[in-house]
Amino acid sequence: MSGTARERLAALAVVVLLALPMLPEILGARRLVFRDAQVTHWPWRRIAVASLASGRVPFVNASASGGQPLLANPNAVLLYPTFLLERVAPPTVAFNLHYLLHVLWAFAGARALARRLGLARGPSFLAGVAFAFSGMVLSYASAFMNSGAAAAWLPWCAAAALDLARADSWRGAARAGAAAGIAFGLQLLAGEPAISLLTGAFAGALALAALLLSGSRRRAVFPAVAGAALGAAVALALAAPLLLPLRQVFPLTYRGQHQYSERAFGASAFTAERAIEWRCATSAAAGHGTGSSAAARIPSAMAATSSGSTRTPQASVTYSGGPPTLVATTGRPLASASSSAWPCGSTRLGWQ
Repeated sequence: MSGTARERLAALAVVVLLALPMLPEILGARRLVFRDAQVTHWPWRRIAVASLASGRVPFVNASASGGQPLLANPNAVLLYPTFLLERVAPPTVAFNLHYLLHVLWAFAGARALARRLGLARGPSFLAGVAFAFSGMVLSYASAFMNSGAAAAWLPWCAAAALDLARADSWRGAARAGAAAGIAFGLQLLAGEPAISLLTGAFAGALALAALLLSGSRRRAVFPAVAGAALGAAVALALAAPLLLPLRQVFPLTYRGQHQYSERAFGASAFTAERAIEWRCATSAAAGHGTGSSAAARIPSAMAATSSGSTRTPQASVTYSGGPPTLVATTGRPLASASSSAWPCGSTRLGWQ
């Protein structure tokens, strides 16, 4: 079997292994209900669909606080392409697929970025799995419709930026710039500006490093700059349907009035004590202590039946806590270390 065939077979295995435990969600028997998925994203989407069905553009959510902007709200994710799933699939299926498809998209993007960074097929596959099934992406993929989509586009944006920096012709730079513009534009439509800013910084650093390491720096700079300008134009054009109305309503919002002032940030200040809390999470969600079971338990905890069970499902998510950090800094394998022995190695998330 060729390397390409093995690579495709491994990718298919990832799809199957994600889909099997999530069949109730894919078929619409259960709906993702963790945090914002239930509290904001699902009701906003239903209001938007009902508004469109009655022949009205969902500019305003009249049921919230006497009227709030809806289409211009980035968190509503109403202008992102997956909203079209509402036209071809039942509401619950369309809603769930937005989350689940972006886990796979994150896997493909991280693998593509790893290949561009010079990794072989095996390590690139591992990089894709590590990113797509990391605590961050799975947290987004169970709750935050905007953050999950934006995070999935991060490696694609970085890969396109690398292609742009390495382009050796004007035509290549134009193609890479257009690809970067599409990736960044769709990420902006996903509606999480913080992740877009981080993506821009990360992709820019990779592109700058690639330019500096290239043998013909001066010759490569001009096509790269032109490609970047094209990419910026494409991204802004794609995101304009969201950015233009957002520009009008932003001054009326709390963030628009207070920007990044002390008042805006002081409500939840990051103190020295919280650094310990973040590194060694021992969450006692719903009266339970720190868990150590595998991440395979996540699917059953990410969703609930529409009948509304009173049982509180749990999911343990291993994240980069004490043991991985120790391994990374010392280079010494901790064969006997496990999340059950190291409370900093996992945390438990609760669904009410």
